[in-house]
Amino acid sequence: MTHNLEPTLPRAIQALLFASLHLRELSDHSSEADSELEDWFIQFAPHLGFAFSPTQSLLERFQAILMRIHSPYQSDNTSFLFQHADHRGIQSLVAAVHCAIKALSHRQRFVEAVQNEQHRSIYDFAYGLTHEINNPLANIAARAHQLLKGASSEPDRKSLATIVDQAMRAHDMLAEMMRVVKPAPLELGTICVEEIVNQAINSVSNKLVSNEIQLQLHRTSDSLFAISNAESFLEVLHGILCNCMDACRPSDRIDIAIDRLTVEDPDYGPGEENGTRVRIAIRDTGAGLSPESLHRAFHLYYSGREHGRGLGISLANAKRVIDASGGSIQIQSSPSLGTTVEIRLVATPPPVVTRRKIRVSSSPMK
Repeated sequence: MTHNLEPTLPRAIQALLFASLHLRELSDHSSEADSELEDWFIQFAPHLGFAFSPTQSLLERFQAILMRIHSPYQSDNTSFLFQHADHRGIQSLVAAVHCAIKALSHRQRFVEAVQNEQHRSIYDFAYGLTHEINNPLANIAARAHQLLKGASSEPDRKSLATIVDQAMRAHDMLAEMMRVVKPAPLELGTICVEEIVNQAINSVSNKLVSNEIQLQLHRTSDSLFAISNAESFLEVLHGILCNCMDACRPSDRIDIAIDRLTVEDPDYGPGEENGTRVRIAIRDTGAGLSPESLHRAFHLYYSGREHGRGLGISLANAKRVIDASGGSIQIQSSPSLGTTVEIRLVATPPPVVTRRKIRVSSSPMK
């Protein structure tokens, strides 16, 4: 992409067509394949009068461009490239935008097909693995428990108890793996965000003290309610807090902020359908994530930690729960600068408390 030429509408159209055709020809369907279309936005979008949030997908940006061009207020556009544009030039731009949308839609369908096939393969593998390993695990746990009852020496009892505990731990890990690969439908309802955040904090309080990590909760004056599943959301927060603590050193800190976002807020993101959001931001001052770990953070079974310290399920499960709740989750991190996990849920009014009517008898008291 050439950045040293004066932007004109013909050049913008030509560059957009070139980037779209190049994307269609690429066999690499990773996120880096979008780089030329990203460059197009950097060079030409400001001169066309289009400004978009960096969190907005390329497909959403091009769809928004079409809406802007076809808007009845398009004649008010005083951007540099539109000042002398004729009808033919505008139509050529529309055709180029359609070409970009087709290329991105094709890529999105390909990626979704690959992900579906991967998920199917993971499920088949996990199902077979769970079935084959659970049988010997159950046998090991049962025999060790039987021996534990008759053990007389304390060292033998400790060793056998460890065998039982580790066998059950492996069983629980396999059960968690299957639950994430093929989860049950999520029953949504109204949750009190602050209440569940406090439950999550209490669930890790002992580990916070033993690891000498400080935690501070920042909240608005009123309680905020959102749409999700209380049990699943508590599990999400617990997993995120455990990840934060694993990344922290003694004297590091974790901050949790709960607030409300409306359409007037500058941090309000695109595609949130003009509704109020409850934002939960969890920040730690730990080691941070490498670029590779940040890119793959939500991938199922990926863990940036050393082997033997988890299956890499918690963040994949978190994304599943938040997406099913109609919300969003994002991670920002830099090595040695800490990590921020931001969750946004659809806000909802507090549940209505109904009062039962008490019928008072008119008969005299005896």
